[in-house]
Amino acid sequence: MASPAIADSTCVCECCGSTFAPRRKGNKDSNRCCSRACGFEVLRRDRQAASEQRTALIQAQRHAARQHVCLNCSVAFEAQPSAKYCSPHCSGQHHDKMRKGPKPERSCRECQRLFTAEYGDKRRAFCSDTCKARHHKRAAKGKERARDYGDAAPASINPIRIMERDGWRCHICGGDAPRELRGTFAAEAPEIDHVIPLSRGGRHIESNVACAHRRCNIEKGDGLTREDAEPARRWVHR
Repeated sequence: MASPAIADSTCVCECCGSTFAPRRKGNKDSNRCCSRACGFEVLRRDRQAASEQRTALIQAQRHAARQHVCLNCSVAFEAQPSAKYCSPHCSGQHHDKMRKGPKPERSCRECQRLFTAEYGDKRRAFCSDTCKARHHKRAAKGKERARDYGDAAPASINPIRIMERDGWRCHICGGDAPRELRGTFAAEAPEIDHVIPLSRGGRHIESNVACAHRRCNIEKGDGLTREDAEPARRWVHR
């Protein structure tokens, strides 16, 4: 910040306080110091002040990150940023409560059966390893088939979720597709059908798949659905 001028052509040095006449007119730093030595001293002071300001800001941020509330006793304490408990005693008490307390039930993503996950168990989405393997195998099978038809980036699709989205109804004939027939060879068994077939450039994404009867899916083949056709036969062969 430039010092105020005593006269039109006289300035006060910010370092030693002596008066001087600026040598360069129009230079923003020409009226700050009377000599190069004073100029370097002022520059050193400015850098030191900026460094102290940055250090104070970093210390304030670190201090704020070290402030926590214990998950067990709700007492405020200061520790490293990843700390959750104020002491090992509170940590042990909290984990004991988690082990002994009632465990919530959740629905399996594959079979929809309610189950309770054991403490520390990472199978939080599936009730068993069998359901987990079955789910991932089904999704991987659809992606592999889509890649064979040229889809470079197929999505991971869960058929059960698509059928629940469509209300277990065939999008071709509009009839019910009972869930208990899933996985069988019955004519009304629900299956996943690509609205625009993969052989015609369709993508393996959720917006291009729908629930369909096994019989309707076989009859449709690689045809395209047509909304203005008869409700019982909404498909046209190639």
